Amino acid sequence: MTDVVAPPTLLDDAVANHHDYVWARLPFVVPMAIAAARRRGDGTAHELARLIVELQPLLLGHLDREEALLVHWPSTSVTTRIRDGMHADHLAVIALIEHIRSVTGTEYQARADADPTERALYLELARLDDHVKAQIALEEHLMAWRQGALGGAA
Repeated sequence: MTDVVAPPTLLDDAVANHHDYVWARLPFVVPMAIAAARRRGDGTAHELARLIVELQPLLLGHLDREEALLVHWPSTSVTTRIRDGMHADHLAVIALIEHIRSVTGTEYQARADADPTERALYLELARLDDHVKAQIALEEHLMAWRQGALGGAA
């Protein structure tokens, strides 16, 4: 018998552990990135700030749409169009995070001469990366479970 995580457990984990973290921390990351770019003044810092500014509405908009959908879980049917939209959001968020990683370095290691704001920014980005990727994995699993539970008719 295969152990299957019950959807309410996945929902609780996605919202309590990951959504709440992103809602709470992302608004602080944007001004940190802007301040770090202003202080450092180089192209890399400005590119990083631009990407983070771009990430905020994409990620928070996705969370807002998703939480509105999940409020009525499982009573509402998750249509293919909605599921595809959530999946497309996930792909866009992951692509942007991967671009941020390419700018910062694969391990979010701040430069040796980084000031405290820049060091804090890189630490927050590493945490955000972990939470967003875990959140997306849970959501994709949940959508696949929902589709399977409904026999692919959702």
